Amino acid sequence: LLFESSTIEQTGDVRNKRDFDFVRPKIDYRFDITPSIQFRASVEKDVAQLSFGDFTASVAGGDDDQNALAGNPQLAQEQSLRYEANLEYRLPNDAGVLSTRVFYHDLTDVIDKIDVSTRTTIQSANGNIGDGERYGANLDASLRLGFIGAPQMLLTSGVQLEDSSVTDPFLGIDRRLRQAGRGSFRLGFRHDIPERTLNYGFNYNHGFLGNRKAYDIDKIEDYNSGDFLTLFAETVGFAGLTYRFEAMNALEGERCRERYRYVGGTIATGKLAEIEDSCSNTGLKLALKIRGTF
Repeated sequence: LLFESSTIEQTGDVRNKRDFDFVRPKIDYRFDITPSIQFRASVEKDVAQLSFGDFTASVAGGDDDQNALAGNPQLAQEQSLRYEANLEYRLPNDAGVLSTRVFYHDLTDVIDKIDVSTRTTIQSANGNIGDGERYGANLDASLRLGFIGAPQMLLTSGVQLEDSSVTDPFLGIDRRLRQAGRGSFRLGFRHDIPERTLNYGFNYNHGFLGNRKAYDIDKIEDYNSGDFLTLFAETVGFAGLTYRFEAMNALEGERCRERYRYVGGTIATGKLAEIEDSCSNTGLKLALKIRGTF
C-alpha cells in the first residue's frame, strides 16, 4: 500500500498551487498449479506523472502551421485501476515457455486535447477528457530447438492485441486513446556457440496498421510505421570484453503520418482544407558496442 503526496506550484501568467494525495494499493497473487504451470493475477492503482511542459504555453515544433501550444494550469494526473492475469507453462527439460496475459485498465481523468479557444483564436491544450478503458491480450512463446538437435538455438515470438475506448471531446464519438495501436507481432532468434564464446541472431517487430490516430481541435493525424528488424552478433574477445555488432532498422521501415487539417472551425464544425502525407526513414544504423566490468 503506497501513499503519494505532491504539490505543484507555478508562477508567471498564472499563479497556481495545488496539493495532491493518492492512495495506491496493489494486490499480487501467484499460484503454482503444477511445477510447470503457474497462474498470476494482480490489481493495482496507478497514478501517471504529469509533464510540467503541459502547464504553460510552449513552442510547437511538430507543425509548421501552428506556432505555439497552449498550457493548462488545471491539468490533473491520469489515474487507472489495472487488472491483469497471466498463465505460464514451462515446457519439460527447459525446452521453452508458453505465456498468456490478459489485461484491463479502467482509466480516470484521461489526458488528451481539449478546447481552450478564445474569441479570436481556435486553440487546444492538454486536459482531462473523462473516463476511458484499455484492454488486450499478449501471447508469448519461446522454444529451444533441441527436437531438431540444436538446443543452443532459441526461437521467441509474441503477439499483442490491444484496443481502447474514450469519448472524443470534439466529435462526441467513441474512439481509441491517442495514438493507441492495435497491437504487434514479434519474432526473435538467437544461436549460442559456447565453444567460440559467440552468439548471433535477430529481432523482428511488425506493428498492426490502421486507425492509430491523434485528434486535435483543428486536425486529425493518422500514424503508421513499417517493420523493424535488428541483426546482431556478439562475442567475448580481447581483455575479456564483450563485443557486439548490431545492424538496426535493416528493413529501413518508414514512419508515415497523414494529417487532415480543418479550417473555419474545429474538426466538428469546420471543413477539410488539406491532407498532408508525410513519410520518413532513418535508414540503416550500424553499431559496435563494447562492454566490460572493471
